[in-house]
Amino acid sequence: TPEAEEIRELLRWSADACNELTQGQLNAIVGYQEAVSGWSHETLTYVQAYSIMHTMAHEFGVKYIMSPFSSTSSDLQRIATPSEVLNSASGLCVETAVTMASALQAMNMHAVLILLPGHCQVAVETWYGSGDYFLIETTSLENAASAYTQEDLDYVILTYPYTKDEWRAYLAQDGYTAIDCDLSQQLQIMSID
Repeated sequence: TPEAEEIRELLRWSADACNELTQGQLNAIVGYQEAVSGWSHETLTYVQAYSIMHTMAHEFGVKYIMSPFSSTSSDLQRIATPSEVLNSASGLCVETAVTMASALQAMNMHAVLILLPGHCQVAVETWYGSGDYFLIETTSLENAASAYTQEDLDYVILTYPYTKDEWRAYLAQDGYTAIDCDLSQQLQIMSID
């Protein structure tokens, strides 16, 4: 639900976090736009993704709730929408990953959900069409809420992007499935509130 009001609010507050993180060099959430002279595409994407995670944790107070999630079970499992996650300030790994993916999609950034046995992550392409991705671990919201240190950043977003070959190897593991969020519009997949 990248069009949800709560996602727009998350992005507004993320712009403030981005400004603070970069000491005024980037004071907006811009998606895949050349915004800071001399910055690489990877740096622009990384800073924005971290700013969103920080805002989810620090401003919205979202906490990761560790309870069972099954991507392989045939049992029906209800997943909270991003609006519900932000309003309740909590979510399972799949719920916080979908919230992060919705925010990235709202900025026209390429997000991918990764289902692992009993877990879910989100990745963002370093720049549209690059084929390289940052892996985002939304269960590390506590680290994202704390101080802006490189150590905290490393727990939330891998400091190096996975290349195409590394992604293939990562996703080739047993039980790993990638869901390209860009396909949701093409396939007309909508959330049920």
